[in-house]
Amino acid sequence: MKKTIMVMSTLGMICLFMTAKAQTVGAKGGFNISDVSGMNGNSRVSGHAGLYFNSVLGKGWAIQPELLYSGEGEKYHTALGDRVLALSYINVPVMFQYYPAKQVYVEFGPQLGVLASAGVKDTNGNKVDVRNDYSRFAMSAGLGVGIKATDQVGFNARYNFGLTDITVNNNAVNYSNCLQLGIAVRIN
Repeated sequence: MKKTIMVMSTLGMICLFMTAKAQTVGAKGGFNISDVSGMNGNSRVSGHAGLYFNSVLGKGWAIQPELLYSGEGEKYHTALGDRVLALSYINVPVMFQYYPAKQVYVEFGPQLGVLASAGVKDTNGNKVDVRNDYSRFAMSAGLGVGIKATDQVGFNARYNFGLTDITVNNNAVNYSNCLQLGIAVRIN
């Protein structure tokens, strides 16, 4: 718990610093299609929402740290019926963006995720907290594209490749992978 509070405080200070240095601040959100490697289930559809802070680095380059809530996990089947592993993360991606054209960019960068909740739901709506079975932190690498439709609105797609095992005390290595499709709206 103490380690989680320290990481969240650090993330908060980083975001505060980035807000002060950002040339553009905005809100973003959209759909997630996620899975957990090794579970052999079906993708879970959920969502993501949060803030972004964009700063120009140089000709054609920008950096965009974000603070996002992200619903991830997977659907799977057991002998007792269908289940949904619902993982909620507070993610801090730091994306480097390259603009080959004025309104189009490609992006890549690391992401740190802090587990906010983890539960298994059945078809009757019963939920079991399984947070102790999952690591408090997850690292991933993001790769994406985006289009700025106007100066205020843009659309983006990003795939986050899990880099760290998200399970605790499990013999199998499981990564959380997530495709994000979203919209971004400039605030300032």
